[in-house]
Amino acid sequence: MFADAGYWIGIRNRDDVHHEDALGIARRIVREKIRLVVTPFIFAEVYAILSRNEIVRELFIRDVWENSTVLIEQTVLEDQQDAISLLKQWRDKTFSFTDALSFVLMNRLGIKRAISFDKHFQDYGQFEIISSPRW
Repeated sequence: MFADAGYWIGIRNRDDVHHEDALGIARRIVREKIRLVVTPFIFAEVYAILSRNEIVRELFIRDVWENSTVLIEQTVLEDQQDAISLLKQWRDKTFSFTDALSFVLMNRLGIKRAISFDKHFQDYGQFEIISSPRW
């Protein structure tokens, strides 16, 4: 299952509107031993947001880089080129490069589900979106 930036922010930011849902999803992931996939781009996006709080940023580093259930999937140049093509194709959407790269990577790896609170994942419409612990 792919884990988008909003999931990680929701877990670590108690003020985030998705905090409770993210925690509920996290509990279910642990209980069901589900593997999560992220990219370094997702990590960078979340780290930039959480970096001002020393404790939270250290927890987030552990969440991703020191967690055996999280796979950090590297992108290749072709993924990045495909993401640019996707951005050009979907001009009516406001996908970020990280979003487009996530979609490309998920397609390449055959990942069908994403934890996301981002409307862009809904807009893309290619995956089952997990945004509640009751999926």
